[in-house]
Parts: sequence; structure tokens; C-alpha cells
Amino acid sequence: MTRDVSKRRAALLNATAALAALVLVVGTAAHADTVKPMVSLGPVVVANGAAALTGSIGANPSSARLTINGQPVSVNAAGDFTALVDLSGQSALTLALTNPTTGDVTETRIPVTTNLLGAGGVISPSVLDALDQAAVTITKPAGGFLALDGRPLEIAGSLVNKESLAGLTVNGKDVLGTVKPDGTFTETVPGSSDRLVVTATDKQGTSQTSTYDVRQASTPVSTSGVSVAAAGAAGVRVKAVRYRVKGVRTARRLTMTVTVADRYGRLVRNAVVRVHVANFQVRRHFVRGGQQSKKSGAKGTATFVVRVTKRALGKRVFMFALAKTPSATAKRTTSVLLPRAARPRL
Repeated sequence: MTRDVSKRRAALLNATAALAALVLVVGTAAHADTVKPMVSLGPVVVANGAAALTGSIGANPSSARLTINGQPVSVNAAGDFTALVDLSGQSALTLALTNPTTGDVTETRIPVTTNLLGAGGVISPSVLDALDQAAVTITKPAGGFLALDGRPLEIAGSLVNKESLAGLTVNGKDVLGTVKPDGTFTETVPGSSDRLVVTATDKQGTSQTSTYDVRQASTPVSTSGVSVAAAGAAGVRVKAVRYRVKGVRTARRLTMTVTVADRYGRLVRNAVVRVHVANFQVRRHFVRGGQQSKKSGAKGTATFVVRVTKRALGKRVFMFALAKTPSATAKRTTSVLLPRAARPRL
């Protein structure tokens, strides 16, 4: 009867895990998110270390926050703004537009250089035309970017006019050279990334950068308990440390197994686990070798073979264990009393 209950429970956990994975992976329909400038500008006049500019922003002006060179700028109900910006020796104008709902940031950077300054220190409104013509877009899931179980994210995008750009990067990696004839491109970023940064730069040095948050999530997996990937764990703790002393007298080898869990009690797989003899015992020469490191397995455990010296037999050996995920670290010191050396036969 007990075995049947356990089987039903395991089946339920597996079904729940599969459903969670399906929801996380499928999510809601993706949409194309623009990387071209979200700001329209009039003539920009640069004089006496300051820049006077007017312009407007795109949709939902009431909810967006605009800063220019770090200074907040008021935007009226129609989305229009006027600003006088002290450059303070800076060689560029940086207009940053933040969506307070999603946290996404679009940043337009305009170099204040002689090749852009016209007569009277005026920068033409056409300074953003090349970025507009490039029309770079990124395919963004409606629920935002999600890294599942720390697996890499494949980012897809497209552009209309490749020739108007000097560079296009995704998290610092150039993708302009990989654009296909139909204008599409893909790039893979590590699942540990917490941000996605896409930058398009035209041939005059004007650039548009869009920054998106990447959320971490984990699919529950049923083993001897429920385990989650380190990237999706809610904190981390060293749940248990177990020692096996059988054979220590003859082989001088101690087996140490560390179990890692998160604060909800779920076992954590792929956490980095490091062990070494406690610092205050280093000079006693109870343990041979230094630090060891492994990743926890599907059951949240990592097992180490610790070589001990003859001097350690009959003594208490203290070992330090550290568990680390992308977002948290836990430490624990435990000890084990080793059996005494065998008495010589008479």
C-alpha cells in the first residue's frame, strides 16, 4: 500500500513538473520589440557647454520616464519635451527612456562631435535617420525573457537596412556579420545572464541600446525528492553533510557527501559545492590535498573522497563545505570522529 502511494505521489510530481515546464517554455505569444530610437528630435543647439533640445517620445508618454545625461526631463501629456542640458564636459547626449512596468530601458546616444555639429553648433534632426532606417527588432516573449534551468537563451531578431549600420551587438557580441540575406539573425546568450542588451550603432557613431531583464526559473524534477536547478533555486543552504568512515583505517580515505537544498526544502542540482579541511585544523595535517569542487547532482548531492593521514586516526576532523548558486551562497562546518588505528598484532 505504501509503495502504491509513493508511486502515485511521484507520478503527480512528474506531471506537475511537466506542466510547469510547458507553461514556462510555451508561455504567451512573442512579439517584435523595436530597437530603433523611441525619441524624435528637433534641431539640437550646442553652445557654451550646454545643449538645448526639443522632441517627443513614443506611446504611453504618461508612464515613461525620460532622462537626458542622467537629468530627469518632464514630458507633457502629448509626449513632448523641452530641455536645456549642461554637458559638463561630456562629449555625448544620452537620452534614456524607462518603462516602469517592465523595467526595459531604451537609450539613444548622440556624440557631440564636429562631424555632427553643423553651422551655429546645430545637430540636425536627421541624426537619428540611419538608426530608424535600419529598423532593428528583437523577438520578445509577451511575458519577457525567461532562462529556464539555466539553459542558454536563443535571441532572434531582424533588420531592414543592414548597410545603414556600422555595428549591431547582443550582450556585447557582434551579430551584424551574421545577418542572413532575409535580414534575420539569431544569437545565443548564457542562461546565467540577468540582462539582455542590444545595441545598434550607425556610421556616425550614434547608437540605440535596448536593455531587457532576464528572469530565472526552474523546472521541478522528481527524484528521491523534488529538485530544482541552481539558477532557479530560492536561496541555498547546506542541508546535510554525511561521512562514511568504513575503510579509513586501511585506505586512509574518508567519504563526504554534501546535500544542498533551497529555503523551500527543494534539493538543488548543478550548485557548485566546495569542501576543504577547516582552516583552524590545517596545521594539524589531518587531511592530504587542498580544496575540492564539484556540482551537485539530480538528487542535490555531491560526494567527495577525502584523503586523511595516519595522524588523523582517532581524532575529530572538521570539514568546511560551501554551496553556491548564481544568486546565493551557504557555508557549513561539520566534523567526524575517525576510528583509532588498528592495534598491532602480538
